[in-house]
Amino acid sequence: MSIQKHIAWLHSQLPGWVEERIISAEQAERLQQQYPLKQQNIGQLVFSAIGATIFGLGVILFFAYNWDQMHRFLKIAIIFSGIILSHLSAQWFASRKNTSASEGLALLGTVLFGAGIWLISQIYHIDEHYPNAFALWGLGALLMAWAMQSRLQAYAAAFLIITWGLMEQLSFGGATWSASLVVLLGLAPLALRLKAPRLLLLCSSSLFLFIALDSENLLGETFIYCVFALAVLYIGGGALLSSSRLAADHGLRYVLTLPGFFVYLCILFIITFIHDNADSAFIEMGDNALEGLFFWLSFVVSIAMPLLLLLSDRLKQLSVLQLSRVTDKYHSAVIIIAALLVFGCLSGSVIVDLVVISIVANLLFITHCILLIISGSTDRRGWEVGVGCLAFSILVFARYTDLFDSLLSRAFVFLVLGAGLFWVGNFYWRKKPQ
Repeated sequence: MSIQKHIAWLHSQLPGWVEERIISAEQAERLQQQYPLKQQNIGQLVFSAIGATIFGLGVILFFAYNWDQMHRFLKIAIIFSGIILSHLSAQWFASRKNTSASEGLALLGTVLFGAGIWLISQIYHIDEHYPNAFALWGLGALLMAWAMQSRLQAYAAAFLIITWGLMEQLSFGGATWSASLVVLLGLAPLALRLKAPRLLLLCSSSLFLFIALDSENLLGETFIYCVFALAVLYIGGGALLSSSRLAADHGLRYVLTLPGFFVYLCILFIITFIHDNADSAFIEMGDNALEGLFFWLSFVVSIAMPLLLLLSDRLKQLSVLQLSRVTDKYHSAVIIIAALLVFGCLSGSVIVDLVVISIVANLLFITHCILLIISGSTDRRGWEVGVGCLAFSILVFARYTDLFDSLLSRAFVFLVLGAGLFWVGNFYWRKKPQ
């Protein structure tokens, strides 16, 4: 008997236990959160999605063979017939509780809807700003996702909306605020409603990317300070939300902290090589008032957020903020040092030898890796252990050619790294509940 069948049995028994007062309603709710019931088979949905996409491409190519010889009204009839039939078939299978077939056919309808946008523009020779086609396609998929409460449609909408934003930015240099609004107001609430943390992670990561791209156009090289501050905000926001019920239900810590730490550690990793790039080591705080304003605003945010985390115990007494883990404070202390390093030394405001900056950046990077491994193992968060081990391994390989010349010293480094990762795996396994 599979674990999901056990969980399904548990969910079916909980209402009766509450009525018989064996457990309270709060305890039943906590059990449902602790043992969530997966309503859909992920493998079936994935294969249905792949099959629907390939089938849709086959249909498009089949009609494309004789497309030029068809009358335009026949072309439009074929396009709309394909879309309508796909969605009607999806509803028919949904009424018979065949979720995978329903999701696959609905996705086929979305694929044909996108193809129809391009084909109709070709039929009537519509010369339009082509990223708008992805915008319209993504909005159509998003509406279907809301109507069907479908994760598959939501992922399709996310892919199309992100493609729209990137095309606007990379191909035309336009701002991505419109795509960001769709993600923030349309896609993220749906992810919360569906309790889909991976979709929320995609939303938060895309928002981070859009803001970074827009700030690069606006601020030039000084955008790096804005990106650093945004990464700190993500890390701090995930830490503050980790003790809330909303975070427990939707995995908000993972959703915010993962992209935040990814960008933050990437910046620290780049600074570890600063001694090799003396000519381009410094990025000035700005050549104009706007860049200077964002520099100081980013500095204040990068210091204020970790300070807020450090003071969370006192604010907890006022019922304002609360941290769930001690390691968050250690992360906060290290982030403050990193912020002073970035905004002080990288901007040239404080003159420090480049080798010293590189050494400090290496130590800060290693400290974060150790904290991630410890906290992830203690709290049984596999993604934190994975990030910490991966980041530490990348740093060791990067320093492999910088610091170690002899084969003996390099062999020793790999022995230490391998033994350390083995110990981490064993420690995490002993902490993980059976």
